[in-house]
Amino acid sequence: MAQNRSEPRSEHRALLAVDMAGSSAPDRTDRAMARARDALFGALESAFDRSAVPWRECEVEVLGDGCVVRVPPRFPKAALVHPLLGTLSDLLHEHNEFASASTRVRVRAVLHAGELAVDGRGMTGRTQVVVARLLDCAELRAALADAPSAAVALAVSERFYEDVVEQGGLGITPDDFWFAEVGGAGSLAVAWLTVIGERGRGARRRRDGARDAGTGQGTGSEARPESGARRGAGAGPVGRRPSGGFTFNGATTFHGDAVGGDKHVWTDEQGRNR
Repeated sequence: MAQNRSEPRSEHRALLAVDMAGSSAPDRTDRAMARARDALFGALESAFDRSAVPWRECEVEVLGDGCVVRVPPRFPKAALVHPLLGTLSDLLHEHNEFASASTRVRVRAVLHAGELAVDGRGMTGRTQVVVARLLDCAELRAALADAPSAAVALAVSERFYEDVVEQGGLGITPDDFWFAEVGGAGSLAVAWLTVIGERGRGARRRRDGARDAGTGQGTGSEARPESGARRGAGAGPVGRRPSGGFTFNGATTFHGDAVGGDKHVWTDEQGRNR
């Protein structure tokens, strides 16, 4: 039987993915998992509706004990950060206060946006691949593990950070996020992490990352340079690029070979660093 092989069209979507932590815990029976998942999806639906992004108007793909929510472009992406994720965190805290240990819900979440290919089977594309990588990355898992009282740890892609978070706005504080390179050699991705409801953690991580970078003992999560330096323009001693290379602008002094990899030092016609 002939199949319809029409060319897929492209559509823009914002994506929120969530995955429940602790699914493989020994005390999490099938019944406990069902109760926890019911609490998660109830909280998600309420958080979306309270944030003026109606749950019923989004496309929800259930993935085991989590899901990917595709949000139509007519809804503002900023609403997915605030108030949605703060509301989700509050609702999960309310559930966890009276839940047994096996039915408490803590989640890793990811926000990204981009084009998706649409065909007769649904949506696919690199945008979803990025979301899957960030959702499973060790850095996001560690962020949630390091904040045992939190209900939601979030990673946003660099594109989402620049388009939404970095712009600030009501309830969105860029300083609450810290920069990390995630993935293995040859497949690095850039993410910005935060723990919902824990103000100041991002600023502390930025300071720690800057201090570690200065001693050549980076942790993989560090402060991101100013936009101009990262793009190779303007002042600032070090511009960090997602590819792993570095560009130095201005006077720079090293005690020992603090930076591995290629070094690009720009000079003027008199040979001075610039």
